[in-house]
Amino acid sequence: GNAVVAWNVAVEPGQPLPPEFGKPTQEFPHPAAVRGFAFTPDGGSLVTAADDKKARVWRVASDQPRQTLGHPALVDAVAFDKSGTLLATGGHDGTLRIWDVAKAQQPLKTIPAHVVTTPQTV
Repeated sequence: GNAVVAWNVAVEPGQPLPPEFGKPTQEFPHPAAVRGFAFTPDGGSLVTAADDKKARVWRVASDQPRQTLGHPALVDAVAFDKSGTLLATGGHDGTLRIWDVAKAQQPLKTIPAHVVTTPQTV
């Protein structure tokens, strides 16, 4: 769909499930289909990848992205390094981009990851 949804799954071992268990707590909307997401190691931020050629970095508990990372093609893969300071994004243009999350205006590095063999649609 066009959103990532966070659900409440907090439980206390040995206690009955609270009424809010399993209920949506937050939605991260997009104008196009979402293809991937990843949390920072500390769980404080989330990055999403979508068919609108953008990756978005969100603060958990915020309804607006704090950063939007433009791409020339669909973005469908995202991952953080162990520290949560570097972000890798991959898309349909065959390029892997490495971003410094704190200064993500331009990628730190671009790596040709694979050859694009079919035309992109959308």
